[in-house]
Amino acid sequence: MNSLARSGRVVSGIALAVLAAALSPSHLRGQELPLKRPKLTPITIACPRIPAPPPTAQQVVEEANRLATLGQESSIEGDHRAARDLFKQAATLDPRDASLAYRLGREYEDLQQRDAAVHEYCRYLSLVPNANDAAQIGDRVAKLLPGGTLAHGNAVVTQFKLAVASYDARNFGTSADQFDSVVTAAPALAAGVFDRGLAHDQNGDAAEAIHDYTHYLQLEPGALDAAAVRARMQQLHHGIPSATTAFFLGLLPSGGQFYTKQPALGIVVLAGAAGGVVLAVQSRSLTRDTTFVGPFGGTYPGTYTQTQHPNLVLGAAIAGGVTLFGAIEAAIVAHGRSAGLNDADASGSRTALLPHVGPVTLELPTVIAAADGLRLALPLHLTF
Repeated sequence: MNSLARSGRVVSGIALAVLAAALSPSHLRGQELPLKRPKLTPITIACPRIPAPPPTAQQVVEEANRLATLGQESSIEGDHRAARDLFKQAATLDPRDASLAYRLGREYEDLQQRDAAVHEYCRYLSLVPNANDAAQIGDRVAKLLPGGTLAHGNAVVTQFKLAVASYDARNFGTSADQFDSVVTAAPALAAGVFDRGLAHDQNGDAAEAIHDYTHYLQLEPGALDAAAVRARMQQLHHGIPSATTAFFLGLLPSGGQFYTKQPALGIVVLAGAAGGVVLAVQSRSLTRDTTFVGPFGGTYPGTYTQTQHPNLVLGAAIAGGVTLFGAIEAAIVAHGRSAGLNDADASGSRTALLPHVGPVTLELPTVIAAADGLRLALPLHLTF
């Protein structure tokens, strides 16, 4: 009984140590990154994403202003084609001037060039999103857009709000799926990509989170939170399990499961291995007859007690088998999670994150023990 108690204490100590390592603060998720909650409207969804233009030299700005003055005169005279061309030249010289985008949009609208007018109005809203007349410009864009485009924008806004609500309710898996619908419908919406990544992050999907954070930084290379996002990606990178590490930790019963964040399965593996150990150390005492040699010669009958472990082979086989298959399962799970980083998508952004994780093959000797004491060693090939 003492040996059983000691075995139980050892197994329990191992489980507690592994569990403590798995739940240590280093594994906490990046809660310092807040969810993005932009003020979305169907117009902001319908407008194409326009990158910020570079600074303009003062001499170029002066030339653009001169052309804009000529364009304004042509517009007053009713020559909208000449005004359009002049404003277009001015806007090309100074793309940072929001007023030029607005004036060019008005000329396109007067000439019934609806798509070009929408582009310039959207460029105006991109340059000055908080302008006092932003609502009026949005109304102009709404009148120029096809009805289906506005309906699409409304659907995206509604889905975005549902995804935010699910995130706030801590339903991170549902939120990630809803943000996925948003990103599919509006792939240039950087906030949707980031928020999907954050939902994956909170849900423990490190590979998906890294992919979305990378895509977000591609859409917004000058984002104010770029440094914080890169730091979180580095943390996630280090937290992604290694298949090799998972296998060798798995040789310690349940170690692989706790390493790969499967505590429930780890308890099952630990219980199975512990059961095998308990079965193996069970003993029974037998009293046998024998003959002893006397001190002055001759013999006399007697008895002696013999301790046997009848289930030693079976118990050891159960404990070893459960441990081995637990290690294999942990390695497969770890490989699947790390391999997710290398699944290239349309943007190709996943392939540059981590080195390729190829198949891992292990060759281990497997010993089969028979009841008559014979042992047979066979090679076991594992690929995961």
